[in-house]
Formats: sequence, structure tokens, C-alpha cells
Amino acid sequence: MGKNTTTIDLDTIDRSTEEGRRAWFAAFIDRNMAHNYIEAKILKRIVKAFKEAGNPIVKIDDREEVTEVTDLRSIQEVVFNLDECWLIPQNGGWIRFILGNEWDAVSDYTLNYGLEETMSPVEAWIEKHQD
Repeated sequence: MGKNTTTIDLDTIDRSTEEGRRAWFAAFIDRNMAHNYIEAKILKRIVKAFKEAGNPIVKIDDREEVTEVTDLRSIQEVVFNLDECWLIPQNGGWIRFILGNEWDAVSDYTLNYGLEETMSPVEAWIEKHQD
């Protein structure tokens, strides 16, 4: 497990109500982010960089369905419920993101639509912190 060793016991959450199911799902995502804390940090940097560049992440493609997202939490709820996905910025292109790859979570991305320029500081941060 990652740096955050808090274990969320999902079995203690009552899922018999809609509120309980939402609480269980939130705890499930939080647990996955704690376990994949490196990927969580990278994803947060990507989302922030694209938002600041005026090209926010607006969709997540898991190759079965495309989900619209509006903010960091909605992105986390999709990404940390998958093994891999493609983050799609508003102006086009994609970033392939794979959970379990730690510092190599960004597997690939398109070089058009200004993505290379936006990803450059994210990649520099990864290079600086991965050792």
C-alpha cells in the first residue's frame, strides 16, 4: 500500500440505501487513490495543468464508454474505478493513463492539440520526483 496506510473497511458501510451506496463508492475511490497515491498525484497535476491551460479534461474513455467529467473529483471517480483510460481534453487529443504503473501512469498522449506543451511541466515534475 502507498504512503497513506489508512484502510477503509468497505464492508462496514450499509449499501441498502442510495446514500449508503454513494458513501460506499466514495470510500472505494478514496481507498484506490490511497493505494495508488503516486498515480493520484500525477492525475491531479494533469487535471490542474490542463485546466490552467484553458483546455480542461472533459471526458474519460475506457474503450467501452465515454464519460463526461466536470471537475477533479468526477475525474477521480472514473479513473480510480478503472485499470486504464484515456483522458480527453476539451480541445481534442488524449492522454492514456494506466493505474498500477506508478510513475509511468502516463503511458502515451497525442502530440497535437497543444498537449505536448501542457504535459511538459507534468513530465518534468514526474522526472524530478520519481527517484
